[in-house]
Amino acid sequence: MRVVMLNIWLGPAPLPAWLPQLIANRNAVGAPFEWWILTDVPSPPANTGSVRFVVTSRAEIRMRVRQHLGAELALGASGDHRKITEVRPMMGLLFGDIIGDADFWGYFDLDTVLGRLSAFYPAQVLALYDVLAANVWVTEGPLTIVRNNDLCNNLWRAGHDVLQRLAVPGRIFSHDEIMFGKVVWDAWMRGEIHAHFGHRFTHDSEQAAVELRPGGVLYDRARGDGGKYCREHRGREVIGHHFARTKRWPLSCTENL
Repeated sequence: MRVVMLNIWLGPAPLPAWLPQLIANRNAVGAPFEWWILTDVPSPPANTGSVRFVVTSRAEIRMRVRQHLGAELALGASGDHRKITEVRPMMGLLFGDIIGDADFWGYFDLDTVLGRLSAFYPAQVLALYDVLAANVWVTEGPLTIVRNNDLCNNLWRAGHDVLQRLAVPGRIFSHDEIMFGKVVWDAWMRGEIHAHFGHRFTHDSEQAAVELRPGGVLYDRARGDGGKYCREHRGREVIGHHFARTKRWPLSCTENL
């Protein structure tokens, strides 16, 4: 089994300062996951283990959207890099040359640390589902996995005005979460696919106290409180942590090793 996870990072901002920790963390996740970062930042790091870098450009991304989707992407020279997240549900079509014959593809955020992904999504679980989202009701920007076949690669087409919205400059319509989440949920309820919603990330916008324990266990000491009568059960293993607000790697260097 092979799972190709994709992220597009476009300048002018440099790649994040926590990139060394991210590379170490993703390599600790292990097979069958590969982590591909497409970027226009000059001289990205060398490929390391399961983390791969591909040099691209805004012009090439717009060309791929035009060629594979027959649409225009309002991706200007700078200042609108978040617009690129709108094409995430279409990545199965846009980057077939990278995904190849992988069993799954997906998208992820760089401002995340992962725990034991293989414990939450072992091969026998992946085999059961077509879409797996690390949230309880929407597909999640930090981590969403999609089966690589014609049906799943085109699920996004059921979204409302998706292609037209790509051409709207300066507007983010949450295609990767709200739109795609609804499309996946509806297809699941119609019995067309099997979807898995759950294993929600912790976030730095809420109470969270994550630590990395032996064996790659990411543990949140503030999560899973059973109530005022069950405080001894507070804390549990989590699939990942999203530090979207602080933009600082939430673990010490010692914990990360």
